[in-house]
Amino acid sequence: MAANVVPAAQRVIVKRPGESYKKSAATIAFAPINQSTQTLAMNAQHQPLRFLFRSAICGCLSILFCAVATAEKPTPVYAGDWVLNQEETELLRNDLDDKTIKIPTAGRAQISVMGIPLPGGGPRAQGHSPLTAKQPEVLRCKQMSISVADKKIQLTYPDLDPAEQQETLRAGHYRGRDSKWNRKRIQQKYKTSERKVSKSWSIRKDGRLLVEVSIKHKKAKKQTYQRVFDRDSASQGE
Repeated sequence: MAANVVPAAQRVIVKRPGESYKKSAATIAFAPINQSTQTLAMNAQHQPLRFLFRSAICGCLSILFCAVATAEKPTPVYAGDWVLNQEETELLRNDLDDKTIKIPTAGRAQISVMGIPLPGGGPRAQGHSPLTAKQPEVLRCKQMSISVADKKIQLTYPDLDPAEQQETLRAGHYRGRDSKWNRKRIQQKYKTSERKVSKSWSIRKDGRLLVEVSIKHKKAKKQTYQRVFDRDSASQGE
């Protein structure tokens, strides 16, 4: 019995509100000084099951997100080397594709005084429409390579002049050009003081690459060009 006696130095009296300390021994509780430590230990051993479930779920989600972030993204279907399919392109050719349209400007009546023409009074030379502006590289190349990085796409046209062989598309708005893409399609739009241009690259059902370019000049109808490319069999065999 003596072994169960709590030393006086470790005894505390627990008093209920409104009660005095002059109570019988039945209303006095003795608590060790380290009671808080024991309470924490008991709580740790009896945690609710839902807390354990939440912890397990959070751990699984963390592992899953890390795996997704580190997993290699699938290669877009349009990546690789391409060569122009002239026959398929001819089937889609618009009548305006190879025509240069010239729009003459209104001439002026010649004004002269005593037979001497006044400066600027003679007829003006015919002007040319902006439709004769240089076409985008993708409409002039016969070979094309497409490579995809994190936030940009690199287009290479090896058969063009060295200054025109590289074209970089950056995701979002960059230097007046808006570009976006997914695994199956590339799109870019931009405009200048003379025209609006939209370009797209997509894979047809037959596996060929279809390039569509729409150009809208000021005071002229929109023109749409289509070109078809096959995968370069030589690069696939390497």
